[in-house]
Amino acid sequence: MRKLFLILSLVLLPALCLADDAAGSASLRAGFNTGEIVSKFNQATAGVKWVGGGLRISDETKPLYTADLHADLGQVEGVQLFAQPLIGVRGDDALVNLGCGGRTLVQNGKAVAGSNLFFDWNGDNHQQRLGLGGEYLTKQVSANANVYLPLSGRHDGQKAVAGLDASVGVPIPGYEFISVRPGVYYYSGHSASDMRGLSLALEARPCEALDITMGARNDALDGGRGDAQVFAQIRLTYSLRQLGRNIMRFDRHGELRSQTGLMDARVYRETGIAFER
Repeated sequence: MRKLFLILSLVLLPALCLADDAAGSASLRAGFNTGEIVSKFNQATAGVKWVGGGLRISDETKPLYTADLHADLGQVEGVQLFAQPLIGVRGDDALVNLGCGGRTLVQNGKAVAGSNLFFDWNGDNHQQRLGLGGEYLTKQVSANANVYLPLSGRHDGQKAVAGLDASVGVPIPGYEFISVRPGVYYYSGHSASDMRGLSLALEARPCEALDITMGARNDALDGGRGDAQVFAQIRLTYSLRQLGRNIMRFDRHGELRSQTGLMDARVYRETGIAFER
């Protein structure tokens, strides 16, 4: 199963990007109506805006392979509803994040405000939790806050803990495709001490298809330990909004943080369930 996610994250998505351009060129040479083919594909995948995959590694936990997507569910009184499910594999165990939310334009269309609700399940220790989140997104700054509420009891000596986190991402002037994201978190312990601390990440999105993150924090929240954690993550995204365009184009000034890009952005939250031993 781990090999499946690795193929999806590191091979399939780039192949789709290249195949998209190749198919368009081949269709033109063969005399096919490329526009009609793209139109039919867009209709068949109207709700799905992008599909993606990723790999996250750290010094305190096993590698995590993920696959996710973003699908629009329609509008209600100006609020764009969406679903953002994620499945992952860490070692021999699976994890699931089932999320939905709503986003709307504010400040005369210059910013996006939203909220979300997630159900998380971890196959390693059979822990479950609810996540409630809020977000405020602009081209200049992105702010996110989340509250996590455990639904399960102790299992194999491990128990999910309630907590919250918040972070703010700020692009570097002149190199807006790179953002600095400081954050804070607090998790209430039961039999162990509380986990509280700071996080700092450097995020780069050089093109629409690629996200790279490197960071550190005071605790290995998803490893059940109070040790400092260093992590890195790579995520690939294949957009279905406008097939045929160059999604590998270098985006130095962060033009991807447009209204459309912000409405379809990944929710910023903790994928793994924080627990204590």
